Amino acid sequence: MILKSFESDLIFRENTYLLTSGGKAILIDPGAEPELLIGEILSGGYRLLAVLATHGHVDHVLSAKPLCERFGSPFYMHGGDRDWLEDLQNMCTRFRLPYYGTPLINHDLAECSELDLDPFHFKVLHTAGHSEGSVCFLTEDLLFSGDTLFRRSVGRTDLPGGDLALLKRSIRETILTLPEETRVYPGHLEATKIADEKCHNPFLVL
Repeated sequence: MILKSFESDLIFRENTYLLTSGGKAILIDPGAEPELLIGEILSGGYRLLAVLATHGHVDHVLSAKPLCERFGSPFYMHGGDRDWLEDLQNMCTRFRLPYYGTPLINHDLAECSELDLDPFHFKVLHTAGHSEGSVCFLTEDLLFSGDTLFRRSVGRTDLPGGDLALLKRSIRETILTLPEETRVYPGHLEATKIADEKCHNPFLVL
């Protein structure tokens, strides 16, 4: 499996992740510009199996609609963030972002704890706190944490659906129980490891 990341040039500097294996691909948090992502998939000759979102905030789903339409791929997101998705056009207007359309949730992650998308297998970890429908995706020793956990920080909780106490509990009970060598790929900033966050994250260290 090959992992490639793209940092959006738009205001939120969100990380989008492309996983590829054997000519197939998975896209996680399509916040980068759709032309960039479509070009990458076409140039690699990949079959895009699915588009996954860790949560419904605008910077993580911005390009989902054109990608799903271009490649006929299903969109996976937790229904707890459906209100955010339905407000996508307003959020784009508010932040002066291009609006590419609102995707439909083809598969509600509230209803599953695992995804088998051959050759990819994910555990879906429900980590509410940043938003009601926040999830993380675990495959092999890679964790895609969205805006739940950052390097030496955690996601903001001052938006509707945010809850700092719940976020910390989600991280402690669901993420920090993973093997310490698990690599964490967040929605913003650089990657980290579980061991580093246990020792150095000021929001988590007792």
